Amino acid sequence: MSTEPIYRSQPTKKSLWREYRLFADRIELDSIPWGTVRVPLSDVKAVSVRPPMVIFDLFRGDYGLGELLRAPKLDLADMHEHVALEKTGFWKQFRFTPDDPEAFCAAVEEALAAHKGRAAP
Repeated sequence: MSTEPIYRSQPTKKSLWREYRLFADRIELDSIPWGTVRVPLSDVKAVSVRPPMVIFDLFRGDYGLGELLRAPKLDLADMHEHVALEKTGFWKQFRFTPDDPEAFCAAVEEALAAHKGRAAP
């Protein structure tokens, strides 16, 4: 397990003072209900920057109701541009607001490419 984050999102009002960290092998998301949520990079399916108002993703045709019902928001994602982290498991997504959503997504994409490169035979 990596000990130093590749990318660290600083706590802000939008994130409800939560910190989000990217490591070479996982993403750690601070949350109120569950403490620190650890998502292995091998479980990540996609990451994207999304506009405010998560429920409108239903009307935009981007996600179905079942997906959104299993997409907890860890902070004020409904009110700000945020990150949608799609993954395997019961919770299909996490929605959260890092200090710079574009930079966070770019860092995750890089880490995913490097992780897949290490995993390939």
